[in-house]
Amino acid sequence: MTLNGKLRWVMEQLLELHPIAASGHLKPTKKELLTHSCYKFLTITSILDVTCLTNAALFSGLLTLLNLNPCNGHAWTFVFAYFAPMLWYTYCAASEVLSLNRMLFFVNDRLSNFLFKGKRTWLWLIYILSYPIICAQFHEDGMFYVYDPYSGLIYDGKPYHFHAITNFSKLGTVSAMYIIMVIAIFWKMHKSGSSSTLKHQINISLQTLLVAFIGDACATFYILAQSIIVGPYLGFAAQLSWIFLHLSTGLVYLIANKKYSCTVCVFKPKRNVMFSKKELLTHSCYKVLTITSILDVTCLTNAALFSGLLTLLNLNPCNGHAWTFVFAYFAPMLWYTYCAASEVLSLNRMLFFVNDRLSNFLFKGKRTWLWLIYILSYPIICAQFHEDGMFYVYDPYSGLIYDGKVGSM
Repeated sequence: MTLNGKLRWVMEQLLELHPIAASGHLKPTKKELLTHSCYKFLTITSILDVTCLTNAALFSGLLTLLNLNPCNGHAWTFVFAYFAPMLWYTYCAASEVLSLNRMLFFVNDRLSNFLFKGKRTWLWLIYILSYPIICAQFHEDGMFYVYDPYSGLIYDGKPYHFHAITNFSKLGTVSAMYIIMVIAIFWKMHKSGSSSTLKHQINISLQTLLVAFIGDACATFYILAQSIIVGPYLGFAAQLSWIFLHLSTGLVYLIANKKYSCTVCVFKPKRNVMFSKKELLTHSCYKVLTITSILDVTCLTNAALFSGLLTLLNLNPCNGHAWTFVFAYFAPMLWYTYCAASEVLSLNRMLFFVNDRLSNFLFKGKRTWLWLIYILSYPIICAQFHEDGMFYVYDPYSGLIYDGKVGSM
């Protein structure tokens, strides 16, 4: 396989995983998607979203929990200090190119084809990857970020005005290009109506516009937090906006394209096994997987968002607000519910391969939903084994949830 062939294969697999890859009124195939420059840039920004989210959430969370910075931390804190701004500037460059691509598509077809048609799209990687290197040249000591675990915010280690300039330029250029794009969309619809192709392009463009708006909000928060002192929680809001920016890409594309057909592919050497959405719902396994997925999201909210808030704000039920008590009871209830759901899922999978007759008796058709009685009642049963109910206390110093009182469940 040639280098170009390998690159194409990688992009196809990434598009298969991308939420918008299976969407569209025209239902394009993977190869057809790769002919559109927009999808190529969306794949690039999605990769950067994942890497930036790792910095914004995982590494920043570790630094907060362990109370580390480059002065008292290990070698990896220095890697993070340099790596975080490099990725942010790369993301800024990619979002600017994406906004230019969307604007020119509606404003000037000739210039759009000249700049983005075919393999010319990949030439923009030169700008995207070289932009952070160019940014580094404006500071003699290079780019260096220091994460402050007390305010939950990343500051420039040394005065670095180009950081603010970059955020301002991203805020201005991206906003301006999308404003022009929206005007051009209204003009095209008024002039020539809306074909299915135009509707599809408008749909994906409005999704990128929403993500860009969230990105502008993130840049604004950081400009304010690093330049103007406005309340003790501004840094916390800036950090959350950074995390939400890179989460929003997947959320926006997933929600905006929920009405389109969805496929699940099982990759094999020479074939793909495809299931439609309605066919999936006939399998008990996918019903239970849907339940566990919902519980995953809610448990993740407790394990990451609420626990992170308690850590950053140094709160517990003794010094916190009413919501800390809600969390103290809600967290264990959700955990026990998830445990019950995972037990049902494992039973379903085991019986499918061990005993077809018993599997059909317990899970066939709508019988699967009867297991919700067990899943939802299990945490209530657990609560009966503790006279004071289940109560969790989150310790922001150790980053761990303890039982408020001794409980064996």
